[in-house]
Amino acid sequence: LNPTISSLAASPTAPVLMVESLRHLQRWNFHKKRLVFQTASMRHFALELQKLGRQVHYFGLSDKPYLDAVAAVRQFVKHTGIRQFIVASPSEHHTRKWLSSLQPLLGIEIEFVHNNLFLLDLEEFTDWAKSVKSPVMEFFYRRMRAKHNVLMDGKKPIGGEWNLDKENRKRAPAGLLVPPRKTFKPDPIT
Repeated sequence: LNPTISSLAASPTAPVLMVESLRHLQRWNFHKKRLVFQTASMRHFALELQKLGRQVHYFGLSDKPYLDAVAAVRQFVKHTGIRQFIVASPSEHHTRKWLSSLQPLLGIEIEFVHNNLFLLDLEEFTDWAKSVKSPVMEFFYRRMRAKHNVLMDGKKPIGGEWNLDKENRKRAPAGLLVPPRKTFKPDPIT
């Protein structure tokens, strides 16, 4: 969540719709702390956008306990009259499918824009996967490191190794000093 995400940049004066979706939060068996972090992050981000002058329409879990995301979008459309949405291309297939299903259901238009939170988009990954006999992630990571010059010394990996996975599977040495875990005191929003 940041104000430079492509969907916000594509329409810098448009109102922003944010929905805490109970269905999404219950979709998988997420750890409770992850759910708290995700929801608190959304709430803080909404305030950040408002401080930047953006109009934010926020539908929280506590607003109407049984309000689902479709009902929130329907209510937003009814209240604002806005029927055109700009959305950063979702990283999950099920999210894109769900958003696309809203178009005929609610009579709205959704424009998916390139998601600048990722180093490449789905189409580029798909093209790469089709171009190789066996799309092993190890080779994909190597390609991305070279493309973005991450830990590279020219065309070779720094230190001569592409990965240290075997080293990462070993136990930490006895007596290793581990820094204390950083903690944060929850604020009233959290």
